[in-house]
Amino acid sequence: MTTSLVLAVLGIALVDSANPSALAMTSYLVVRPDPWRVIRAYISGIFTLYFTAGLIVVFLFGRAIDRIVDRLTSPVIPYAIEVVVGIAALVYAFRSPTAGNRTKPTAPATLTPRRAFGLGLTITAIEGTTALPYLGALGAISRAQVPPAGAVALLLAYNLVFIAPPTALALVVWRTDTKLLELLTSRRDRGTGIGRTVLRIACGILGVVLLLDAGMYFFAGETLLPG
Repeated sequence: MTTSLVLAVLGIALVDSANPSALAMTSYLVVRPDPWRVIRAYISGIFTLYFTAGLIVVFLFGRAIDRIVDRLTSPVIPYAIEVVVGIAALVYAFRSPTAGNRTKPTAPATLTPRRAFGLGLTITAIEGTTALPYLGALGAISRAQVPPAGAVALLLAYNLVFIAPPTALALVVWRTDTKLLELLTSRRDRGTGIGRTVLRIACGILGVVLLLDAGMYFFAGETLLPG
């Protein structure tokens, strides 16, 4: 196992750790009562699925990883994701409650550590199509023919880097910065008014544009948005 391989894998992990959904969910969970138990379970779910998937790919599908990456980098994948995101955006635009009839949002009281762990598993699985950096790192490990112990150590290091940002955010907000905690709580509780209306309109426009772009690609071989 060479130093260049270790640096490459850790560098990819650092890029991959910029995960907006994990940070957003952590910001939401940190304002709950006794947040650290729930957040710890949530981050453990992320780590467990990512680390287990890495072990499976490296030790069972290592020889096929280049073909896996080629399939996921096919231009069909981004446009299929556009269809899903476009539909979701339109559903939000038309089905999201308005400020006038929206009740004050509250965190589910039944979010136990076990359910938070499952939440981490679920969100990570849903985002599997965006895991190309991880697949690139797994491919590098497989092609380097790293011994099993070294491969496990690299995967462990990668995943510790991957979960570092939400862990650090939770610790900083929960332990030290009460003003930031109050701000996050108030932002979570408000969420009404003109800002929500603008968001609904923006989601509607985004949904239409994405569906038009994907439809033009699949049916006409052209695109609305620049490639």
